[in-house]
Formats: sequence, structure tokens, C-alpha cells
Amino acid sequence: MERQKVVLQYKCDCCKEQFESHRARSGEKLCASCIGLRRALKGFLKAGLSSEELLKRGKKLLGVKREPKVAEEQPAEVA
Repeated sequence: MERQKVVLQYKCDCCKEQFESHRARSGEKLCASCIGLRRALKGFLKAGLSSEELLKRGKKLLGVKREPKVAEEQPAEVA
């Protein structure tokens, strides 16, 4: 007897993109891209790199520029 495939729609817990799955998922729901990124990054953590160092190196290698801090605008005092 042939089973009919079920298609379920989920929203990725990381990037908030919609994705389809062919099975019910419990716990964390991640799209294929986020799963791939997590698998790749976990290897570096297991090798002893700290999460802070991993983020720092990732930003540098990807060319992510640090956003300048925006000073909060103070309302001008009215006399």
C-alpha cells in the first residue's frame, strides 16, 4: 500500500522564512539553509572556537561592517 506524502508549512525559527516539510516536526523548526549553517558552525565550536570568536571571524570574512552607534536624540528643552 502506497502512503500519500503530507506537506506541512512551517516558519523557520531563525530567519522567519516559510518552508515545506514532509513530516511533523517537534521542537526547533529550521529551514534547510539554517540547518546547513548550524551544522557548519557547530564543527568550529566543537573544535574549541568560542562563539564570540566565531562571530568575530565570520563578520570579518564576510565583510560585515560594524554599524555606527546612533546617539539617542534628546528632545530640546522648551523655555
